[in-house]
Amino acid sequence: MILSLPFVSHLNFLFQHFDENNNPTGQKRFKEIVEDCWFISKCINTSYTDVQQITPLERKYLIDIIKESNRLEKEEWNKTIQESKNK
Repeated sequence: MILSLPFVSHLNFLFQHFDENNNPTGQKRFKEIVEDCWFISKCINTSYTDVQQITPLERKYLIDIIKESNRLEKEEWNKTIQESKNK
């Protein structure tokens, strides 16, 4: 029985990148990915696991679309409030 494979890193791909101060950036990036998936899942009412299966480019596009949609809704809401105050 082999307990461990030789030459296998105990770190995943996220922990192999470092910033200019030699600090690992993988943990920060992982948190960003989790937050992105949660945000998309919350806004489009789909499961978190389904969101995890989309590509990073699709994830970026979805986030951009959701943010733009939220911005437009907020503008419309503010416009409606302003009109009601003027009456």
